[in-house]
Amino acid sequence: MKKLLINSLTFIFLISIPFAQTIEGTWKMSPVAGALGVGPALGDVSWWANSEGDVATRACFFDDQYVFNANGSFKNVLGSETWNEAWQSGVDADGCGAPVAPHDGSNAATWSVDETAKTITIVGSGAFLGLPKATNTAQDGAPVNMTTVYNYTLSSDGKSMDVSIEVGTGVFWQYKFSKVLPAEVLGTWKMSPVAGALGVGPALGDVSWWANSEGDVATRACFFDDQYVFNANGSFKNVLGSETWNEAWQSGVDADGCGAPVAPHDGSNAATWSVDETAKTITIVGSGAFLGLPKATNTAQDGAPVNMTTVYNYTLSSDGKSMDVSIEVGTGVFWQYKFSKVVSAKIEGAWRLAPEAGAMGVGPAVGDYSYWSSSLDDVTARACMFDDQYVFNADGSYQNVLGAETWLETYKLAAGAEAGCGAPIAPHDGTNAATWSIDETAGTITVVGEGAYLGLFKVTNTDGGDGDYVPAVDNTIVYNYTLSDGGNKMDVIIEPAAGLVWNFKLVKSDPSKFAGSWSMSSEEGALGVGPAVGDVSWWANSEADITTRACFFDDEYVFSANGSFSNVFGPTTWLEAWQAGVDADGCGAPVAPHNGASAATWSVDESAGTITIVGSGAFLGLAKAHNTAEDGAPVDNTIVYNYAFSADGNSLAVNIEVGTGVFWNYKFTRNGSPPTVVTSPLEATTWLLRPKAGALAVGDGAGATWWASSGDDVTGRACFFDDEYVFNADGSFQNVLGSETWLEAWQAGVDADGCGTPVAPHDGASAATWSADETAGTITLVGSGAYLGLAKVHNTAEDGAPVNNTITYNYTLTADTNRLDITIAGFNADVPAAAWEYEFVRKGSDFTAPAQAEDIVALAGEYANAVTWVDVPGEAGETYSVYASRKPFADTSPAALVGNVDVDLVAADVAEDVGSAEHALTIPLSDRWASYYYAVVCTDAVGNVGLVSATEGAVNNKVRGIPVVSLSPPADFVADGDISEWEASGIQPFQMGVSINSMGTPKVIGTVDDDADASVKLYLAADDTVLYMAADITDNYFHVGDGNWWEQDALELFIGLFDKRGARQGGFTRGASPYYKLVFKGDTTWKEMGASAGLGKSGDGNYFNSGEVGSPDAIIEFKIRFDALAAIDGDSVFKPVKGMRIPIEPVWHDNDGAGAWEGNIVMSKNNNDNAWQTPATWSHTFIGNQDGDVLSTEDKNLIATTFSLKENYPNPFNPTTTIEYSIGIAGPTRLMVYDVLGREVVKLVDEYRPIGSHKVVWNANNMPSGIYFYRLETSSFIRTQKMILMK
Repeated sequence: MKKLLINSLTFIFLISIPFAQTIEGTWKMSPVAGALGVGPALGDVSWWANSEGDVATRACFFDDQYVFNANGSFKNVLGSETWNEAWQSGVDADGCGAPVAPHDGSNAATWSVDETAKTITIVGSGAFLGLPKATNTAQDGAPVNMTTVYNYTLSSDGKSMDVSIEVGTGVFWQYKFSKVLPAEVLGTWKMSPVAGALGVGPALGDVSWWANSEGDVATRACFFDDQYVFNANGSFKNVLGSETWNEAWQSGVDADGCGAPVAPHDGSNAATWSVDETAKTITIVGSGAFLGLPKATNTAQDGAPVNMTTVYNYTLSSDGKSMDVSIEVGTGVFWQYKFSKVVSAKIEGAWRLAPEAGAMGVGPAVGDYSYWSSSLDDVTARACMFDDQYVFNADGSYQNVLGAETWLETYKLAAGAEAGCGAPIAPHDGTNAATWSIDETAGTITVVGEGAYLGLFKVTNTDGGDGDYVPAVDNTIVYNYTLSDGGNKMDVIIEPAAGLVWNFKLVKSDPSKFAGSWSMSSEEGALGVGPAVGDVSWWANSEADITTRACFFDDEYVFSANGSFSNVFGPTTWLEAWQAGVDADGCGAPVAPHNGASAATWSVDESAGTITIVGSGAFLGLAKAHNTAEDGAPVDNTIVYNYAFSADGNSLAVNIEVGTGVFWNYKFTRNGSPPTVVTSPLEATTWLLRPKAGALAVGDGAGATWWASSGDDVTGRACFFDDEYVFNADGSFQNVLGSETWLEAWQAGVDADGCGTPVAPHDGASAATWSADETAGTITLVGSGAYLGLAKVHNTAEDGAPVNNTITYNYTLTADTNRLDITIAGFNADVPAAAWEYEFVRKGSDFTAPAQAEDIVALAGEYANAVTWVDVPGEAGETYSVYASRKPFADTSPAALVGNVDVDLVAADVAEDVGSAEHALTIPLSDRWASYYYAVVCTDAVGNVGLVSATEGAVNNKVRGIPVVSLSPPADFVADGDISEWEASGIQPFQMGVSINSMGTPKVIGTVDDDADASVKLYLAADDTVLYMAADITDNYFHVGDGNWWEQDALELFIGLFDKRGARQGGFTRGASPYYKLVFKGDTTWKEMGASAGLGKSGDGNYFNSGEVGSPDAIIEFKIRFDALAAIDGDSVFKPVKGMRIPIEPVWHDNDGAGAWEGNIVMSKNNNDNAWQTPATWSHTFIGNQDGDVLSTEDKNLIATTFSLKENYPNPFNPTTTIEYSIGIAGPTRLMVYDVLGREVVKLVDEYRPIGSHKVVWNANNMPSGIYFYRLETSSFIRTQKMILMK
């Protein structure tokens, strides 16, 4: 019973420790003179104090960390060295050295605070603050003194702390501490949604034992949406939502899978975090708190909650947006995680209460604010509140910027005082550190920090602020939010109690006055320092400095409309000797952290006349000048400057006091015209992509087009062509995308290209600005995710990176200002001149559709039909698209052509005055006759599409039989270089060379002499699960060497594994309609398009290449499972079905060993060495011997004039027989087989059939012996015959 009582008392003690929220976290000695000292009284360190030089010579001491954890534990984190003194065991002289026990941080310790007495008590052998020798009874560091009590005073912002201890009568040691808030880790993180984001293996960088697949990102979505929140006050939180990934080792969990979080790993317990930036470790302290997987701790892989402290190694990316974390859970067992910082460009920036009636209100339910709401008069009467700013910084920190006055209520004031404007009162004065995080799925914003709030500080999750009592200070507040007006308005809702709902309407602060790029003014005295604002008598730049320090005067300070800030330096800037690695002042490469590489934000308090820059190393003017010193300390992540604008808004005076009576003064000039002063024909205009073929295109910049949109894209991508690009008169810019726009697979959460809901940051939700330089012919957009044309294309890459917040385009405007041509280059490092081109038309321009083309005629040729027409009268600059179908064109709407599997695009974007196009005719395996109808559609110069104009009747012609993907692969296939099984199989190979081509027209790119120099026979086959390939390569000299693979002897197979009918696609897709590029070079094969992946090595049983350097010819064999191929990109698994038509394009690269590539042999006559850029140039083939429902073993070329149904032969038969019939009038035709009971057995033909003689083979292998009847039915003819199956 006594033991139980003791344990109970211990538990009560642990949960009732009065921790001070402001002390929790990690502290270091302040790196300044006088940070520690000793004297006869408080405030007197006359006996000894450290000098400024000691900060460097005793760096081993100044980097020590003192960690106050949320669970009441305390830790001295001393690194590999600390400051030792001669009184310590084994220390000969004072100096840096390995920590000495018991003052080495190895023993358990606790802390507690008495906020009334202002004391901190540290309990634990050898635990200490400042110097270990200073205890309450002596100055000898005796470890038997397990308890030490210190006096403390915190600064108002909670970022600095003065500590003192009287070690003997009249002997006071005094310390100055600074809170450690590493901005690099601060904020909210999630597991990166990519393959390999978490894995385990025997060493760092090795996750060979297990790693998540791309598919796991979706199947374990409950895990990938978990948040790991590092708050500014040193607290840590696992935010897991309603479900997370549970595993069977957890209490009550039967099997791995998504489920409700399980205690203690449910984020419900208090926890803290600290960072050792030198050792690159993160320490999480708190029951059940974790990073990545809860089971992975420093001692085992069991998630034991008794492991209250877990230490992780970490590495941050240069931009601070991704983080690699690892933990060794046992000898040689490393779990490794990839995290991405959670930022929301939609929320980032400064917000204010909307200056309107109802900007805030309270009522019994959401939408009902009948208890009270602000009036329009309140906007003026409470102006001190309506100018308050709520600032969400990019690094995850949060600020209430309140100015000189804010709105105070009676409980904040002296008795009898009335509510009104007044100086902000702590803790709701914005001085304490705070962070923000967002759950976009739940629609919540969480603000963490003492006194931090949105709207009214009295309203928290537990208090509604009613009455005059003092509401509790809630350090964590969760708000619900909804964005509107393109991300410029936000409704914030909080329910402090059942039936009590507060609502705040916020608007984004107007950034237009500052937005844009600024540089130091090129004049004498543009920067200087002196004893007062405007006084630069101590030093100022000379006129000569403008030239000698040109690397400084060309620096840009960019205030983006979305609230982000950038220092843009170019290759060199002005460096000074205080910077790391800099020997002397002068121009040089920018030095971290003052190199503009870190994310930063800006906000303005117009009432106070201040600009606040937040971000590691971000600054205005000189990097060394900040609010507390003149040393450029990167830990000073927030700098506040005073500012004043010139009357025209193009000049900006800035000053900062870096120490008492020390003022740096700067003069800046806006680069280009201010965004609010727009003088351009683009002002107040809205544009759409020109609805015609070629409205967007990309090429090498020298005349070759790699890809261009087709006329069909206008309707097929209608969700893209209706997007609006708005240049507002106030200099703001908007992407107005509607409910759907064109998405591509590179975007987050997008599986395949197609129409869908806009994806952030390219959803038009963020604020943006525009400016035009008419002399240079450029348009510049500034704003996260703002763009013209394609979101992925910017000035440095083609990846849609949202960090590229500034994009510059070249433009040309027609004289009537109704058409805007845009080009952008720089995105292709390999081809610097490569350019995307867009054609826009002003909204409201001519959208009258052209008339129909006239006199459509189709004429039969050799394996092709020629289609002619007469251009539409009265049009100029129009183009024409030609379509073919085996069925009549019954609908005149061009929309009816989109996605119609019965329609093929024969030719697109045929220029005016051409009036003709050729339709090459193909069918599986062998020639036969077929009839086609044709249609022509006109698109005018603006892009308006006319109605469909079609031929009155069909044209009948012989169709070329082409090789197919056989559904009967060789039995017992082995990739061994012996293709005799293929040659004996009866499978027709695809052939291509200088004189031969299975598609009809040989095509060579570059130089290939003849078929002996290079030619290819390519066999393809498939069963339900595997693709098989064999290639018989004729090559007079086989060569594989160093250099680019495409300049060696190599085979490419481009293939689309899906049923593709209708118009060819201009771009590559994944998911249900994936395109692949398979490369076979020497002893290696791999896949490109989407993710690159190795597919095998020659001789591994799946791949074989017999080619030997210097020898002629080669045999290549290969097989791969469809599911294995699909798994690389998470595509749908292909299942071949007879009658499918698939895109295909083989290419042979020829190098005869003379040191350089000679030429390529290709299959498609449209392939101009650009098959890798667009499938619009590929050939096609069929799966099996069937084209849709049409059996294709017919070879007769006689035109029938009467109907007939001939006797099958042979008859009797086993198991196959041939049925011949003739059609005298083209039309719907059915050929059915019935058993003796009249039951339908098989449908051999059921489609529109042309005039002519036809035959079909029936294979009755699966039918029983007996008598069967076959019946031919047309609109004017019915006939039945009998046949006998005899097995």
